Amino acid sequence: SVANLKKVFKKYTGNGTIHHFNMLKLEHSKELLKTGTPIGEIAFTLAFSSQNHYAQSFKKVFGETPTEFRKQWRDNS
Repeated sequence: SVANLKKVFKKYTGNGTIHHFNMLKLEHSKELLKTGTPIGEIAFTLAFSSQNHYAQSFKKVFGETPTEFRKQWRDNS
């Protein structure tokens, strides 16, 4: 059942399925930021409700905005 799958998933990963899926999206967004893809397009492509929601989620997880990440990555490349 779905409920059992979620329970087993959390037991082995320590996180719920939604959290895990969102982390995958945010990690993938880092690669898209490196390609120069516009931030609004990244938010849309990864199905965030808005560009602002994407930026807030990114900052909450990584401690910097997508723009800051992109600038730092370019400066270090």
